Amino acid sequence: MNAKDQVPHLAPPFATNRREWKLLGDLVTRLMQANPSELSADAAVEALRRELLAHDVAPDTKALFQVVVSVLCDLRLQGWSFNVDRKRVRLQRPIAELAPEVERERIRRMHAVNRNVQLIKQSVRTFVKGLERKCIGPAGWVSIFSLMRDGRELSQKLRDVLKHKAADDQLAALRSVVKPYLQVVSEHRTCEHTGLLLGDIWRYFRHTWASEYQTVPGRNLMILVRDAAAPFHPVIGIACLTSPVVHLTLRDEWIGWAPQKFIAEMRQHPSTAWAKWIGEKLKQLIAGVFLADLVKDRVIAKAEVANPTEDAIARLEEEAESCRKQHRLHPTKSVHKNPTKGVDDSEWKRRAETHLFRSKRCATLAELLRAKMRLQHAGFNQPTKACLTKVLSTGEGRQAAETIRKHIKAIHIGNDVLDIAVCGAVAPYSELLGGKLVAMLLTSPEIVQMYAQRYGRTSSIIASSMAGQRVSRRPRLTTLTTTSLYGSELNQYTRVRVPAIDVGGEGDRQIVYQKLGPTRGQGSFHFSAVTVDLIEVLLGQMADSRTVNSIFGEGVSPRLRKIRSGLDVCGFPSDEVLTHGSPRIVYGIALATNQRDCLMERAKQPEYVLPQHPAAQTSQLIADYWQRRWLHGRILRTEIIERIGQHTLVSPVQHGARVSLPRIFEEEPLFFHQDR
Repeated sequence: MNAKDQVPHLAPPFATNRREWKLLGDLVTRLMQANPSELSADAAVEALRRELLAHDVAPDTKALFQVVVSVLCDLRLQGWSFNVDRKRVRLQRPIAELAPEVERERIRRMHAVNRNVQLIKQSVRTFVKGLERKCIGPAGWVSIFSLMRDGRELSQKLRDVLKHKAADDQLAALRSVVKPYLQVVSEHRTCEHTGLLLGDIWRYFRHTWASEYQTVPGRNLMILVRDAAAPFHPVIGIACLTSPVVHLTLRDEWIGWAPQKFIAEMRQHPSTAWAKWIGEKLKQLIAGVFLADLVKDRVIAKAEVANPTEDAIARLEEEAESCRKQHRLHPTKSVHKNPTKGVDDSEWKRRAETHLFRSKRCATLAELLRAKMRLQHAGFNQPTKACLTKVLSTGEGRQAAETIRKHIKAIHIGNDVLDIAVCGAVAPYSELLGGKLVAMLLTSPEIVQMYAQRYGRTSSIIASSMAGQRVSRRPRLTTLTTTSLYGSELNQYTRVRVPAIDVGGEGDRQIVYQKLGPTRGQGSFHFSAVTVDLIEVLLGQMADSRTVNSIFGEGVSPRLRKIRSGLDVCGFPSDEVLTHGSPRIVYGIALATNQRDCLMERAKQPEYVLPQHPAAQTSQLIADYWQRRWLHGRILRTEIIERIGQHTLVSPVQHGARVSLPRIFEEEPLFFHQDR
């Protein structure tokens, strides 16, 4: 392959003499006239997108042509360049090395495309305006503005704090000016001060973020941080903890889940405990797979589970592939609905026997039985240090241990680890480093207990569907992970830590937002909602049916898998195009000192860094520490106090915590008067 062929390119699967190709060439020419660094480029590119999508093209290539057009528009808004030759479109990504402030602005604009599309939707605008409209609450007329702190009032109180000469007196006075506390958002629960639904409150402030608001599948815990020092207890900030990304190399290396590191550490420190772990975990994993129908249908015999053979494993793999194809043709979404409340074992058995989970059971059992066979071949006949050392000296033994690690990780990644998907402050608290307060409060034992209370009795959908009976795992939150929005190290997580001794604990232990390193800069956030919808249509029209049906249990990151499939079908180099060039910094937060042992099932109980009882008191001590560490120094700066005072609630409302809707037509300003 010559250097010319190595240049990333688009080779759409339609003839170059067709009308679609001519339209594509015209689109590329006009896209290159739009300068992505100029604000006017957004409107120009969106106008081109609408124009080309409206063209009447051949029905057999319409869906494909529309995806190609929309992807090129998305890429141009990121700064990609194109040129057309006779058979393909050559792609050139933006310059990699940009000044930090330029890179930040580029990322903001990448996020702003989808955010503005969302805020233009009538349903979203109706939601936002509905919360801004006054209604009767428990204490009179209220609206979402009642939950924004007036900057004039706050700035005046902060000035009063500075009238105290001694630093200790200033800190004491600050405790009466800002009084943070945590509040978990639950379905149908309302705010006792305004009567507004907590979920609506959280969602409103989430719309002020730079990125599009999206719901996340799996577990989630939405959090409000409120201020008891002002009327109606205004919102300081919001957070959301979600099921984590399954594959994240930096996190896995930090925890000890990375395959090579896991095997290397076991080989360096073999022990009887590790040998017992190998045998016990493999036995538990095999026991967690429902077998009755597979035995009945002679896919596997019970004797072959005890003494696996290549023939038995081959039958399982063949059945897994057959069921996977059947699932793609007949996904039966209604059977895979996620609600688990009131589901009995007969229903879990029914789900286990669906094509999706029969395929997963066969594939999983094949992996586990192959691991068992490899251990037997390697001479693993008793759980001793000497036996383990011998086994790990062979390729088969190491592969078997790696299989067990992978499945143990799958259990705990969805139960004991959460990702901080949203974390930040709203105005005017953002001026006071309120984002760091929210980040620190997420390490509180209140969060651990809220999570356990929410999911303590919840059936695990995948584990129950694999076992053919209810499986409920006690959540023991030991680990948080998150990524910065930008690649720069200077962000709200920088230098965030909570020393145990400052919040009622002992010793020199502390919880730290530990920088693990930058990501590869791959993902799908830079693709517009329009593009994703068009890819859905394209994949739905494919003859071999869809490989991604957004059914829980099919696999991780359905949105990313859909986009990758769509890009591949259209002739894009998917790996290149999915590399958005905006690496983020990954942070790991260990809540327990024995985090690794808990996540590898080598310890039964987490040894938490912070005192777990009384939880609310620990949260208050964390807030006090934030005031000493961050808030006090912030209020000494005159320009900060002045900026806070600019967030007013007099009409027309000019407040940084208000959702800024794109103006699609002239609207009268909203007048709102609030007595303080």
